[in-house]
Amino acid sequence: KARQVEEAGGRIAESYVVPGDDPADEIVKLTKESGIGFVVVGSRGLGLLQDTVQNSVSSTVVREASCPVLVVHGDERS
Repeated sequence: KARQVEEAGGRIAESYVVPGDDPADEIVKLTKESGIGFVVVGSRGLGLLQDTVQNSVSSTVVREASCPVLVVHGDERS
């Protein structure tokens, strides 16, 4: 996706692939340890009930990250 943004004329300062068993915790930890100022995270758009029950990555990052977070909802066509 970062490549698509750049091909469309956008600029990506840094991007990370976060390994681990719990991506939300890894992203939150990275924001705190690396001084990251802004996070963009994707969402599958499961809805409020499923999101609450499944404790989605995006909702956890929004609650716990030490910086602003932008949640981008996925497009089923891509």
